[in-house]
Amino acid sequence: TLAAQAAGAVGCIVCRRDDTEVACMSRVFESIQHPKPDIPSIIVDAATSERLMAAARCGADARIVLDRSPGTMRKLSPEFEAFANSAARGEPIHLAVLVEEHVPPHFTPRAD
Repeated sequence: TLAAQAAGAVGCIVCRRDDTEVACMSRVFESIQHPKPDIPSIIVDAATSERLMAAARCGADARIVLDRSPGTMRKLSPEFEAFANSAARGEPIHLAVLVEEHVPPHFTPRAD
């Protein structure tokens, strides 16, 4: 995204070539924290990447509309709605939690 921004892009689509699921994008890559980009970006799976690349090779144009309205921002994904409905019905839920801690490199712990 930063390279696209430096080249003058107003947005960036990161295309995956594998089927590994990615839930979110991060500024940390290989233990290095990168600066926050100033352009919107999205990461897409391999199948979507292939469709986008095929369309680009054919000269297709695209328009991406970003909607930051409160209603859109509060809209739950279909997957989460299904999860919430299952929980509301009292169905068993399997939950995995990832807890990460970011400690800035300049941080010095207090000696209490």
